[in-house]
Amino acid sequence: MKELFRQTQPYQSIVSSLGSQRIKPWIRGLHGSSVAFLLCSLAEDLANQSFIAIFPSQSEAEKLAQDLSNDIEVSVFPEYQNFLYQGISPPKKYIADRMECFKNLINGKPTFISTSIKALLQKVPPNPVINSYLRTLKIGQEIDLSELTTYLVNSGYRKVELVEAKGDFARRGNILDIYPLNHDWPIRIDLFGDEVEDIRLFDFNTQRSTKNINQVTLIPAREITFTDAIVNQWRNRAETLIALKSSPKYTFEIEQITYRLEEGIDLEGLESIIPMLHNDMSTLLDYVPPDTITTLIEPSWVKREAQQLIEQAEQIYQKKWDANQFMVPTDETFIPVDPLISKLEALQTIYISLTPPPTPVTNKFEEIQFGMRPLGLQRGNYQMNFEKIKTWSEDGYSTTIFCENQKLSQRFEHILNERNFPDSRTHVRTGNLSEGFISEDERIVVMSDHEVFGRTQRPRKKPKFKDGASIASIIDLQVNDFVVHVSHGIAVYQGIKKIEVDGKFQDFIKLEYTNNDILYVPTYQINLVQKYIGGNEKDYKPKIDRLGGTTWKNTKSKAQAAIEKMAEELLSIYAKRKSTEGFAFPCDSPWQQEFEALFPFEETPDQIESITNVKSDMEKSQPMDRLICGDVGYGKTEVALRATFKAVAAGKQVAVLVPTTVLALQHFNTFQNRFNPFPICVEMLSRLKTPKQMQSIKEGIAKGTVDIVIGTHALISEKIKFHDLGLLIIDEEHRFGVKHKEKIKQIRSTVDVLTLTATPIPRTLHMSMVGIRDFSLINTPPENRLPIETYIMEYNPDIVKDSILREIERGGQVFFVHNRVQSIASIAAHLEELLPQAKIAISHGQMPERQLEKIITDFMDHKYDVLLSTMIIESGVDIPNVNTIIINRADALGLAQLYQLRGRVGRADLQAYGYLFYPQGQAITEGAQKRLRVIEEFTDLGSGFKIALRDLEIRGAGNMLGSQQHGHIATIGYDLYCQLLEETIKKLKGEEINETIDVRIDLPLEAYLPDNYVPDSRQKISFYKKIANLKTTTERRELEAEFQDRFGTIPEPVHFLLDTAELKHHCQEIGIERISFAENKINIAVNPEKAQINPQQIIKLMQQDKRISLIPPSRLQIDSRGLSGRNFILVIRSILKKLQSD
Repeated sequence: MKELFRQTQPYQSIVSSLGSQRIKPWIRGLHGSSVAFLLCSLAEDLANQSFIAIFPSQSEAEKLAQDLSNDIEVSVFPEYQNFLYQGISPPKKYIADRMECFKNLINGKPTFISTSIKALLQKVPPNPVINSYLRTLKIGQEIDLSELTTYLVNSGYRKVELVEAKGDFARRGNILDIYPLNHDWPIRIDLFGDEVEDIRLFDFNTQRSTKNINQVTLIPAREITFTDAIVNQWRNRAETLIALKSSPKYTFEIEQITYRLEEGIDLEGLESIIPMLHNDMSTLLDYVPPDTITTLIEPSWVKREAQQLIEQAEQIYQKKWDANQFMVPTDETFIPVDPLISKLEALQTIYISLTPPPTPVTNKFEEIQFGMRPLGLQRGNYQMNFEKIKTWSEDGYSTTIFCENQKLSQRFEHILNERNFPDSRTHVRTGNLSEGFISEDERIVVMSDHEVFGRTQRPRKKPKFKDGASIASIIDLQVNDFVVHVSHGIAVYQGIKKIEVDGKFQDFIKLEYTNNDILYVPTYQINLVQKYIGGNEKDYKPKIDRLGGTTWKNTKSKAQAAIEKMAEELLSIYAKRKSTEGFAFPCDSPWQQEFEALFPFEETPDQIESITNVKSDMEKSQPMDRLICGDVGYGKTEVALRATFKAVAAGKQVAVLVPTTVLALQHFNTFQNRFNPFPICVEMLSRLKTPKQMQSIKEGIAKGTVDIVIGTHALISEKIKFHDLGLLIIDEEHRFGVKHKEKIKQIRSTVDVLTLTATPIPRTLHMSMVGIRDFSLINTPPENRLPIETYIMEYNPDIVKDSILREIERGGQVFFVHNRVQSIASIAAHLEELLPQAKIAISHGQMPERQLEKIITDFMDHKYDVLLSTMIIESGVDIPNVNTIIINRADALGLAQLYQLRGRVGRADLQAYGYLFYPQGQAITEGAQKRLRVIEEFTDLGSGFKIALRDLEIRGAGNMLGSQQHGHIATIGYDLYCQLLEETIKKLKGEEINETIDVRIDLPLEAYLPDNYVPDSRQKISFYKKIANLKTTTERRELEAEFQDRFGTIPEPVHFLLDTAELKHHCQEIGIERISFAENKINIAVNPEKAQINPQQIIKLMQQDKRISLIPPSRLQIDSRGLSGRNFILVIRSILKKLQSD
């Protein structure tokens, strides 16, 4: 494709004019992604030069970068100005992208930058300052670790115990973990003394190293580092500013900034004062080499956007000045437009536009004409588009279709082969293409599969499928958390306590029961302790048990009885269904493949598995009854759509049952859009239809002219008669009443049923129910969903106003959540005063249902800009056009609620924003602070949202098993409930349950995790759990490797701890229940019922070694005089091995 460009006369003219100082090329006749092909060809041919492409808007700059990413490395230099006005820090990704541009230019690397005029106008710190912010570390280099950690803190990195998010760092002895903003994975630096011995990438999920690298360049986590010199510079400016305006409010704001800088606290949003911290500011153009080739796309629009930005900034500044609010003057933040244009003209410049470039360059350009024009494809009619492609090929055009990944390319090639397309002239290529074009002169056609199928193209990065957040309840254990001891009941965890036993130190888990009774649990019994999780409410507190009391035993027995009853019922239903005869659907038709090609994304591994399972179920003669579980936006609906198509292609009807009219409308729109290119009739039964329409739809269902019908519970009433129902899809079954569930149960026995739930179901529960319920879990987050930028702050009307206006300006809508019906009207009045131009609607659960439905459907139809709502939008509302959510009084909501609410946005191709406000000047509880911090940190889907996901899983378990079972989860805790359920099902299915011996080992060894080796108590608990589960030598080696990797050289107490754990497992295998030490004697107590010991070997041993004696009835005693340290373990291990041998 690029070769075709290079061979054209217009391309040769551009190259020759670039060598001329007098003539600048003005290019016309480029369309869509042809601009990217041209610039890519130039960048490859002039590989030693830098390029900068300047657009009127950032979205256009990002599109070019996406198109160019097929062939060359390209950086986007994003704009900041909206964040500067709001007093909040820009997203980390923006900072990383800008710093990456600076780094490449400073290092003299030829760089291609795509940017907007707004980004270019903003002043930036000068080259020496930015250069001082960069820090390169190499293997063999000597560094001062304390100085490096100071640099990280001053650069905006956050010191944590465990590195999980970008901008985190942690130090453990001579190991430093850092998650730089410009890296996909965090970095581990291992020092020997002051020398960098090793640099490794590691996985933040497992915390294990994955790859060795030779060097790393660190960039700051913000575009400013707060050194003493910077603070002094601000102090001097602050004095001048205060002298300018005699206003207490203005003075207070400036003094607050001074205080925050001096104390190094709450530095959020201080990027706006950068221009006042340096004497000479620069622009990005001051960083680029003089031979840089600049491309101005639509220069007239570029200039207009630049002027509008300056005018808008001046208006905001004047408004703030009049209101006695501080803001950096516009001329200090932005360079004036005309000097910037002059700087651009001094470089080699290419103009790409429909109309001539504005003066003063109109007499200095050479007009160069390309003949690219739009494709003219029919959106929503892919059959006609395929015919058009075939006609082009037959007319001698070379046609190239770009698909975003290998999977989509293979799928498209298969469709072309099915339709007998000429191979020689139709080519499928993997890569990005935002918009196709055709050149009649060159006889070429270029397009994307999105354009063929009429799909919306979304920004892409390389696909990276990561597993959903792994949830280990014990790792989240913190002091004062509730815990469950399997034998003693619910207590309060009071930390890890080091206790001296027989002159040696050991770690114990301290649990506090009623009446301040304390139980110290040895760390080798950690499996008996689980974090209590069970209540649905955010501040639910279970009843603490009495140590030695009978209440816990009774509670556990009741739960056990209820579990057994439920499991028996489920097993009975499952067995009955397996013996019922149903309809076996045929294998996939060619149309099925074309339908699946309309899906605009690469399927996640979990989606593929779910789709395969569903199709396999449908092709069997027994009726399907499968549950698809997955978070909002993880792709459950696509699984349902493919099952629906399979059913309709086999001549069967499909009913989609949903709990609310709003959900019915959402599904109706989705199904209609996807089935539109096919001769399939989709209808909806809903109160939004007139009686006449309803009657017509019912007749169509009875006659079979309606293929798919979507509706609420009216769909399963006696009045609806299906012609030939083959598949029932149920969304959120737990939200239906008992009567409706009974009706669903009757249908289940005869037709295939697919149930969808957005509440995650615990994987542990899923595993325990294998064989009594068919599950598919979709835990993989979708590819390349943009993280939601989350801001947490005191309520600020200006930020509310700016964020809503910005969303409206880009054609979007806003959710404003206020969870108090009593005061929602006053909030509406406040918003109307702030935003008289915005159309605002109110919705809450106390409204009449019809009125509520009307408001939400009108909002979906974009009749309103802002939906002011209570928590009713928490689940089931999916409106891709809403990409900003504002949550008032976020401090009063639970973590799971905040997570669900924030998941309402970020479903489209635009950056989504979440603003979580707490009341002005009001202290919030420590628990609320913790919840808000967690939600702010974890902006990625599936990025470690352990606690919130666990809360949701309990809700999911309750929904699936019923409210009675949810009550038992609350009384005995979720983990113990799952454990009992798994054991019960195994017992009912006649499977063997292995009961392990609880082995006690008391030897004169210090076996624990020292504080100076593993300093974080949460990680300690996690490792004690791993050590308690240690079984094989391979597992031990793996654990040793993890300790070495994460914490450095393993100290003796940790080796002893691992020795003891391995010994414990060996004892369990051969039936030894205790090993103890007293008065120079090692005592080995054998459990006669579980013993796997050869009695002859005991006699033989005693004869061979006089130190060994037998103490009736079943205890071996070893004289241990002369033994110390690890020799205890070696001697015991040797004796146990001999006892086992034949």
